[in-house]
Amino acid sequence: MTTAMRRPAKFAAVLTAAAVLVAGCGSGANKANAAAIIDGRTISVDDIQSRVEKVMKGNQFAQQLQQQHKLDLLSRSILTREVNYELTAVAAQRENLRVDEAALAQRVVERAQPQQQPDATAIEANLDKATDEAFDEREVARNELLSEELAKSYLGRLQITITGAIVRGTQAKKQAQDLAKQLAENPAKSTEIVTPLQNDAAVDFEMSLITGVLVAQSAGFELATTPIVSAQANTVVAFSLAPHMLQNQGENLWFVALIKNRNPNGTLPEREREAADSVPPELLNKIGRRLVSQYIGDIKFEIGPRYGVWDPIGNNVAPRAEEVSGYQYTARVAKP
Repeated sequence: MTTAMRRPAKFAAVLTAAAVLVAGCGSGANKANAAAIIDGRTISVDDIQSRVEKVMKGNQFAQQLQQQHKLDLLSRSILTREVNYELTAVAAQRENLRVDEAALAQRVVERAQPQQQPDATAIEANLDKATDEAFDEREVARNELLSEELAKSYLGRLQITITGAIVRGTQAKKQAQDLAKQLAENPAKSTEIVTPLQNDAAVDFEMSLITGVLVAQSAGFELATTPIVSAQANTVVAFSLAPHMLQNQGENLWFVALIKNRNPNGTLPEREREAADSVPPELLNKIGRRLVSQYIGDIKFEIGPRYGVWDPIGNNVAPRAEEVSGYQYTARVAKP
């Protein structure tokens, strides 16, 4: 029985081998007790606080956050999960995804087994685990399975063409933003814009989710879980290659890419189709979480100002517009 969910080295060498910048900022969700409004459904501040208190009862990491006066991290993570679960519901409808009840029951059992705890310094992993505990175990398991199914459905068919580059150095963030703006203003000259970066440039590079996984194996960062795979064509994205994604922890690197073409119904080489079967569930889940963000335009939502703004690059709630994790611009379309 099945059910559908519905719920309110050198870069060039390595490669060779939600059209909205900020949704929900300003005074949109202006009700005093609204953390967010998603498709007309109000998530109250009390709702978020209740979930935080639920986690606090038994999660040591959450208790440490409280001691450090950083519980806002958990609150925003819970609110982020609310939005992403709504997006997962949209994805399930659009892609006709189903969760087998037997598989769901098995996943719930697996999640109930003793798990290896994340390293105390792994803030992202600990925060994700704490956020899981804020929701019903079946809801978490169902969304995990749907994310994995979404990733599987795209592994063998998503093809993307990009022109972009890695930006390095102490001023990488500012230079990446400048480069992103240049590409957005003049996409017809994208090749000329990135060519001076030589070995860090990628011109009309065709990639898939599998390509992104392979890059992770050889270069140390996961293109398959970045905004490149979820952004629409004619979009420029710029984001940091975070230290935990890199083999060389000392480098400050940013990735900038113009998405020139995005084909969700392509035909991949046989070698890539075969590799799709070996992607582990944990990575599938991360890819699926990223892919659901392509449906951000399909829901109407506002984030309460006390929590921050929606960050389309980070696919999460950021504290302020100045603290989003990257940049996204719509490329200028040449007039006929």
